[in-house]
Amino acid sequence: MQATADGTWGERERSALVLDRAPIPVKITGSFFCATSVTTATITARYAVTDTTDPTRRVTVGAG
Repeated sequence: MQATADGTWGERERSALVLDRAPIPVKITGSFFCATSVTTATITARYAVTDTTDPTRRVTVGAG
């Protein structure tokens, strides 16, 4: 299963992709006690992004 999630580009102390309670589709399988009727969940994460040629430099993102 593939999915997309909306996030923001954060540039506070370090460049990062930030997901804050972003809804994502899920599929749960299992026995009687599993909540198989659940079809969405939320994710909160922060993915640090680093310039591998110069780790001290901030990475910026702009519209095309």
